[in-house]
Amino acid sequence: YLSEVTATEVGCRVGLCYSPGSVIGRAGLEQVYEATLRGRDGGRLVEKDARGATVRELGSNQAEEGTELKLAIDSRLQEIMYQALGGRAGSAVALDLQGKVLGLVTSPAYDPNNLTPYLADTKNLYFFNRAISGTYPPGSVFKLVTSIAGLMEGAITKETEFEDTGEIRVGEYRYGNWYFDQYGRKEGSITLTRALARSNDIYFYRVGELLGVDKLVKWARELGLGEVTGIELAGERAGLVPDELWKERQTGEKWFLGNTYHMAIGQGDLLVTPLQVARMTLTAVTGRLCQVSLLASTNPECRDLGIKTEYLTLGREGMRQACQPAQAGATGGTAYPV
Repeated sequence: YLSEVTATEVGCRVGLCYSPGSVIGRAGLEQVYEATLRGRDGGRLVEKDARGATVRELGSNQAEEGTELKLAIDSRLQEIMYQALGGRAGSAVALDLQGKVLGLVTSPAYDPNNLTPYLADTKNLYFFNRAISGTYPPGSVFKLVTSIAGLMEGAITKETEFEDTGEIRVGEYRYGNWYFDQYGRKEGSITLTRALARSNDIYFYRVGELLGVDKLVKWARELGLGEVTGIELAGERAGLVPDELWKERQTGEKWFLGNTYHMAIGQGDLLVTPLQVARMTLTAVTGRLCQVSLLASTNPECRDLGIKTEYLTLGREGMRQACQPAQAGATGGTAYPV
């Protein structure tokens, strides 16, 4: 949003000049690209006599228009995403295959033309951009990272099967699968694609155990977690990919197998932004880690991670099956009911 400059902002700095009544970008791209969008005011400096008549012109400069910014945002998609959130606290992000942002929504939102009621509300965090600044445990979407890590490090293959035992016990601690905990049922022996479709925790506990924390951390960072995406907005957070050293410094405790289990299914101390999850998913689909951009004119840099095509195909098939209904007596994907 834009607002009038304050008394302390009147004057010139870093090539930009503001006079009383000027407006300035306060948030989002209006703030980040203030120097580009603003242009320059024109004016004339003249000498006048006592009667107010112009005696001579001492100097002048022409006004300059600001430069337009064309966004990659698809306004129709943006509207669909915003309406789908229905005013609930949350966010939605859509990227194209090159890392350009087609849609980025944070909710609840504010009306930039009438800020007064939103400024007085400290509960709903209207000015907090959840898509880039909110950090949350990713949950089961992180299983894409665990999958790629397991395949690339040789811990599993597409044929590797693990028996869904419903739960794993380590001493006094218990690590269950959601299907067993909610319905008392097990999946039997399953491979990677089926484990993704059913979001089977037991399978990914086992993969995490075979990998170990260091390799999980390595691939989480390879897929862009724990760092900013490069989007052209202020306030982006890097999130957190915890490792053994971090835990020991923060808690004074060593890293246990249970911590690895939690990380393998996207829980524990792991924190990501919704934008990072979108980029991570894009990387799991294309094998390339791309910077993220809101601008149509940019060509975001992408780095090929060397992930084998067959591994990317397995992940895509698992995601596809997660949305499929039950077939031939087999349960459907976990996303199908919604």
